[in-house]
Amino acid sequence: MDLRDSIEALARDARTASRLVADLDTHRKDAWLLRAAERLESAREHILEANRSDLRAAEGHGVEAPLLRRLELGGDKWRSMIDGLRQVAALPDPVGTISETRVRPNGLRVGRMRIPLGVIAIVYESRPNVTVDAAALCVKAGNAVILRGGSEAIESNRALAAELQRLLADPGIVRNRLKVESTVNNSARVLEIRREFGSLDAYLWSFVGGRPKVNRWERMEDLPAETAESRAMSKDLKRRGFRFVGPTVCYAFMQATGMVNDHEVGCFRYRPLTRMR
Repeated sequence: MDLRDSIEALARDARTASRLVADLDTHRKDAWLLRAAERLESAREHILEANRSDLRAAEGHGVEAPLLRRLELGGDKWRSMIDGLRQVAALPDPVGTISETRVRPNGLRVGRMRIPLGVIAIVYESRPNVTVDAAALCVKAGNAVILRGGSEAIESNRALAAELQRLLADPGIVRNRLKVESTVNNSARVLEIRREFGSLDAYLWSFVGGRPKVNRWERMEDLPAETAESRAMSKDLKRRGFRFVGPTVCYAFMQATGMVNDHEVGCFRYRPLTRMR
């Protein structure tokens, strides 16, 4: 495998991992950060020995003293790195926070929500503590990260990354793996539908005859959890290999996308939406 193929494979793996990290709630992200601090402390001697190996190699290659100090990981630098994990865990979770909310003339409330970016790539010099700092910040923000540290710190970075990666296999940290895997599976099924129907839109709207279905509910309590249309959609999606597409999930999707008008008849949006059929 050449360098290009290796990088592409790494990026694909990171994209898959990003779905796992994005799925973590605040408690699990903070738990990962705190456990990471504990795990690194328990592996301190192993990691520092890897760091000493890097230092010996750097000295042998004539690396200057200021750069050696950046490379060195012991003492106060180690303590600061471990404390940094706990400090990031104590920060508020940025994911899901909403700012700049305002109400549009039609009554719709809109705002800006912070969401994970997905995969972040970081290139940095031979400072092995940055490996931990960068990983901590990316996990807190719900992102996967590809790290490229300086070659002089290769053994230190490998030792640190190996300890951090082992935590992601902890079932107490990463949950809903089946849902993450289903996202990948469902994406492939969508491509099949597009080839057959021309678009996913055409396929989905066929379950309501291509026009929004208008209901006349007097109270919220009258709304059903599923309908004949959502059951038909669910059944066909499952037949095509989709996962996590029960009739209730399908009906919620139909409501959210306007395939059904489930506003109460007394709602100020009911009549305008009805006229848009």
